[in-house]
Amino acid sequence: MTRYAFREISKRDIVELAKIRASTSGSQDQWSDRIKQYLEGAVNPQSALRERVIYVAKQDEIIAGFVAGHLSTRFDCDGELQWIDIKPESAPGENE
Repeated sequence: MTRYAFREISKRDIVELAKIRASTSGSQDQWSDRIKQYLEGAVNPQSALRERVIYVAKQDEIIAGFVAGHLSTRFDCDGELQWIDIKPESAPGENE
């Protein structure tokens, strides 16, 4: 069975997260800037509050995917998921 470890990101993880996002759309440079600005609060989704977080899932010390979200007042909710991404080669197989 594959084991994953989870933790909040550090700024040095942004490059790897940008590679994951760019694998389906945009460029790595575009996503590096966007993720950094999202964390810093310079880019704000509609009705987003300042509090936001990104967690990575690591498999054998390699980032396998990530999830990002923020507090929000939109749709009378407390929070929203901004991104959820996984490297295709990191997806668990049917037998795991």
